[in-house]
Amino acid sequence: MVPILTELKYKYNLKDQELADKIGISRSQLYRIKTEGKIGEKSIKGLKNAFPEVDIDEFLKQVGGTKNEF
Repeated sequence: MVPILTELKYKYNLKDQELADKIGISRSQLYRIKTEGKIGEKSIKGLKNAFPEVDIDEFLKQVGGTKNEF
C-alpha cells in the first residue's frame, strides 16, 4: 500500500475508481502503482495536477522509486 494514496482517498472521501479518474489513469493502473510500484510519467503528472499538495519525491519513495511507462 502507498500511504499517500490512502491519505488522499480518505481526505477526499474517494473510492479507487474516483481516485484513478482524478489522476487520469485507469483503476488497473492505480492498482499496479499500489501493488507493484510501477509508475509512469502520465500518472505522475496526473497526480501532481489533481493533488498539487502531494510531494512527488516522497510519493516516489513510497512506491519504491520505480518509474516505468505503462
